Amino acid sequence: CSLDEIWFMPSGLPAHKSNEELLDALHRIEMVKLAIEGNCSFVASAFEIEREGFTYTADTMVALKRHYPELDFYFIIGGDSLMKFHQWVRPDIISAHTTLLASGRSGYSKEELEQQVAYLKHKFGTKVLFLDMPELQIASSEIRRWLKEGQYEKSREALPEKVVDYIEQNGLYQK
Repeated sequence: CSLDEIWFMPSGLPAHKSNEELLDALHRIEMVKLAIEGNCSFVASAFEIEREGFTYTADTMVALKRHYPELDFYFIIGGDSLMKFHQWVRPDIISAHTTLLASGRSGYSKEELEQQVAYLKHKFGTKVLFLDMPELQIASSEIRRWLKEGQYEKSREALPEKVVDYIEQNGLYQK
């Protein structure tokens, strides 16, 4: 999509997750830095984790536009998130401040995703572009389960080795 940069922005305090599920923000931003190390087009951003209270994508997009009015923002999501986007908090505000870049996701046909795009465009004016990339066959919940079970070698198939090493060294995701 000819983006200048891709910002990786760990969630601050998402309302839909309990504090027990969420790792400390310092660990999450450090893992992002390790994961994207060496790619000059990738940026680790603490923008959202530095905000107070619950963080909603709509509020983040408004704040980003206020801080960077000269930039056009794109929000990368999976097809599973695209199918639930209408249930997010204030999808109309998100749609007014960004274009969604959606990847495919197993479990949803191309036709289902296209129908959802038509619905979102009609209901919220959402702009959606599809990313031309292979579908990921792994979910973050599955990777976290492997880590909780101490399956570090299996986790190395899905995560950069430096990230798995960091997780193991810091005892993260342990039961």
